[in-house]
Amino acid sequence: MDISISAVIAQVINFGIIFWLFSKFGAKPLANAIENRRNLLAKLEHADQAYAEKIQDAEKQAEKIIAEGNEIKASILNEASVLAGKKREEIIQEAEQKGETIIQDAEIRAKALEKEVEKDFEESLKQTSLLVVKKLLQSDKNLESKYLEWLVKDLQ
Repeated sequence: MDISISAVIAQVINFGIIFWLFSKFGAKPLANAIENRRNLLAKLEHADQAYAEKIQDAEKQAEKIIAEGNEIKASILNEASVLAGKKREEIIQEAEQKGETIIQDAEIRAKALEKEVEKDFEESLKQTSLLVVKKLLQSDKNLESKYLEWLVKDLQ
């Protein structure tokens, strides 16, 4: 194995040229790529933390929204209960008014029927009395004259 000086010098020159070419054209892009990867890894680490924070914020907002929803639900239920109570009172008052009206109508009808019954009773009594008097007068002429005298006295 012979090592010649000219071969070593050629190798050193070749190495120098390759080193100069590498430093001129390859080192910067390689360094940039390495720096970009480091930045990307740092961003990913920060992204994981930001993601975890956003998840926590989202959970807090979800809890807040649920709490607000429960408050609104309770408010609506309370309002519905109040409205139902008012409507119930209105229905009760309306029913009481209708009941009073029905009772008043029934009382008026009852009084009208009572007057009609009294009138019918009086008419029936008059008819019956008239029939009895006619029968009596027909059967006894002496009684007829006494009755006529009594009527005349009553008219005077």
